[in-house]
Amino acid sequence: MPHHPRLCLALVAGLVGILLPSCQSHQYRVAATDGRHWVCETKPELQSKTGYYRFRTAQGRDTVIKADEIQSIEGLN
Repeated sequence: MPHHPRLCLALVAGLVGILLPSCQSHQYRVAATDGRHWVCETKPELQSKTGYYRFRTAQGRDTVIKADEIQSIEGLN
C-alpha cells in the first residue's frame, strides 16, 4: 500500500487545528490592595508554607505577592 505523505500531513494539521484551541491557557487578573494589578497567564497559586501567591504575568515575569496584599483574582476568559 503506497504512503501518501501529503495526506498524512493534512490529517495531522487538521487534528492540530481542532485540538489546539481546547489547550489555550486562561488568563487571570490579579488586583492588589494598593491598586496595582497584573494580567497573568497562569492561575495564581497560594504557597501555603510561605503565605505568598506565585504567578507568571502576561509579559512572562514570575511574580510573588503576599496573600494579604491580594484584593481579588478573577478569570478573564
